[in-house]
Amino acid sequence: LGIMKFFGHLCHVDGLDTVSLCGQYPKFVTAILNAVQCPEEDTVWGMAVDTLGLLASSKTGRSLLDSMYGSLTRQALRKLGEWISSSSSRLRVRSLEALAMILSCKEESTSAEESDNRKWLGM
Repeated sequence: LGIMKFFGHLCHVDGLDTVSLCGQYPKFVTAILNAVQCPEEDTVWGMAVDTLGLLASSKTGRSLLDSMYGSLTRQALRKLGEWISSSSSRLRVRSLEALAMILSCKEESTSAEESDNRKWLGM
Protein backbone atom coordinates (compact mmCIF):
# COMPACT_ATOMS: atom_id res chain seq x y z
CA LEU A 1 0.00 0.00 0.00
CA GLY A 2 2.77 2.41 0.90
CA ILE A 3 4.63 1.81 -2.35
CA MET A 4 1.48 2.45 -4.37
CA LYS A 5 1.01 5.75 -2.60
CA PHE A 6 4.66 6.60 -3.24
CA PHE A 7 4.44 5.96 -6.99
CA GLY A 8 1.05 7.63 -7.17
CA HIS A 9 2.60 10.69 -5.58
CA LEU A 10 5.49 10.60 -8.08
CA CYS A 11 3.08 10.39 -10.99
CA HIS A 12 0.88 13.18 -9.66
CA VAL A 13 3.46 15.65 -8.35
CA ASP A 14 6.56 14.95 -10.42
CA GLY A 15 4.77 14.01 -13.61
CA LEU A 16 6.25 10.51 -13.80
CA ASP A 17 4.75 9.17 -17.00
CA THR A 18 3.68 5.69 -18.02
CA VAL A 19 6.83 5.11 -20.09
CA SER A 20 9.07 5.82 -17.12
CA LEU A 21 6.94 3.85 -14.72
CA CYS A 22 6.71 0.75 -16.91
CA GLY A 23 10.35 0.89 -17.96
CA GLN A 24 12.03 1.74 -14.68
CA TYR A 25 9.72 -0.03 -12.22
CA PRO A 26 8.43 -3.23 -13.84
CA LYS A 27 7.93 -4.98 -10.49
CA PHE A 28 5.59 -2.20 -9.42
CA VAL A 29 3.50 -2.53 -12.57
CA THR A 30 3.40 -6.30 -12.13
CA ALA A 31 2.25 -5.83 -8.52
CA ILE A 32 -0.52 -3.47 -9.70
CA LEU A 33 -1.74 -5.94 -12.33
CA ASN A 34 -1.72 -8.79 -9.80
CA ALA A 35 -3.49 -6.70 -7.13
CA VAL A 36 -6.33 -5.92 -9.55
CA GLN A 37 -7.17 -9.62 -9.51
CA CYS A 38 -7.53 -9.84 -5.69
CA PRO A 39 -10.35 -7.70 -4.27
CA GLU A 40 -9.95 -9.30 -0.85
CA GLU A 41 -7.40 -6.60 -0.01
CA ASP A 42 -9.93 -3.79 -0.29
CA THR A 43 -7.66 -0.73 -0.04
CA VAL A 44 -4.88 -2.19 -2.16
CA TRP A 45 -7.37 -3.44 -4.76
CA GLY A 46 -9.01 -0.03 -5.10
CA MET A 47 -5.70 1.74 -5.56
CA ALA A 48 -4.55 -0.91 -8.04
CA VAL A 49 -7.72 -0.57 -10.12
CA ASP A 50 -7.42 3.22 -10.16
CA THR A 51 -3.73 3.00 -11.10
CA LEU A 52 -4.44 0.56 -13.93
CA GLY A 53 -7.08 2.95 -15.24
CA LEU A 54 -4.59 5.81 -15.20
CA LEU A 55 -1.77 3.79 -16.78
CA ALA A 56 -4.00 2.56 -19.60
CA SER A 57 -5.74 5.89 -20.22
CA SER A 58 -3.26 6.95 -22.91
CA LYS A 59 -2.20 5.35 -26.19
CA THR A 60 1.37 5.07 -24.93
CA GLY A 61 0.25 3.45 -21.71
CA ARG A 62 -1.93 0.89 -23.46
CA SER A 63 0.84 0.10 -25.92
CA LEU A 64 3.42 -0.39 -23.17
CA LEU A 65 1.12 -2.46 -21.01
CA ASP A 66 0.31 -4.66 -23.99
CA SER A 67 3.90 -5.10 -25.16
CA MET A 68 5.56 -5.50 -21.74
CA TYR A 69 2.78 -7.15 -19.70
CA GLY A 70 0.43 -8.49 -22.36
CA SER A 71 -1.06 -11.61 -20.79
CA LEU A 72 -1.02 -10.19 -17.26
CA THR A 73 -2.76 -7.03 -18.48
CA ARG A 74 -5.42 -9.07 -20.28
CA GLN A 75 -5.96 -11.18 -17.14
CA ALA A 76 -6.41 -8.03 -15.06
CA LEU A 77 -8.87 -6.58 -17.57
CA ARG A 78 -10.82 -9.85 -17.68
CA LYS A 79 -11.08 -9.68 -13.90
CA LEU A 80 -12.37 -6.11 -14.18
CA GLY A 81 -15.02 -7.46 -16.53
CA GLU A 82 -15.95 -10.12 -14.02
CA TRP A 83 -16.27 -7.54 -11.23
CA ILE A 84 -18.48 -5.40 -13.48
CA SER A 85 -20.80 -8.25 -14.41
CA SER A 86 -21.11 -10.17 -11.17
CA SER A 87 -19.97 -8.44 -8.02
CA SER A 88 -21.17 -6.16 -5.28
CA SER A 89 -22.06 -2.64 -6.30
CA ARG A 90 -18.92 -1.24 -4.64
CA LEU A 91 -16.60 -3.42 -6.76
CA ARG A 92 -18.76 -2.88 -9.82
CA VAL A 93 -18.65 0.92 -9.57
CA ARG A 94 -14.88 1.06 -8.99
CA SER A 95 -14.29 -1.31 -11.92
CA LEU A 96 -16.57 0.70 -14.21
CA GLU A 97 -14.72 3.90 -13.31
CA ALA A 98 -11.40 2.29 -14.24
CA LEU A 99 -12.82 0.96 -17.50
CA ALA A 100 -14.16 4.42 -18.31
CA MET A 101 -10.67 5.88 -17.83
CA ILE A 102 -9.21 3.23 -20.12
CA LEU A 103 -11.80 3.75 -22.86
CA SER A 104 -11.90 7.56 -22.72
CA CYS A 105 -8.51 8.20 -24.27
CA LYS A 106 -8.50 11.75 -25.63
CA GLU A 107 -5.96 10.91 -28.34
CA GLU A 108 -7.10 9.64 -31.72
CA SER A 109 -6.74 5.90 -32.14
CA THR A 110 -5.43 4.09 -35.19
CA SER A 111 -7.03 0.89 -36.41
CA ALA A 112 -4.14 -1.12 -34.88
CA GLU A 113 -4.77 0.48 -31.47
CA GLU A 114 -8.48 -0.17 -31.76
CA SER A 115 -7.62 -3.79 -32.55
CA ASP A 116 -5.51 -3.91 -29.36
CA ASN A 117 -8.45 -2.51 -27.39
CA ARG A 118 -10.72 -5.21 -28.79
CA LYS A 119 -8.14 -7.86 -27.94
CA TRP A 120 -7.91 -6.52 -24.38
CA LEU A 121 -11.66 -6.51 -23.96
CA GLY A 122 -12.14 -9.93 -25.56
CA MET A 123 -14.20 -8.65 -28.46
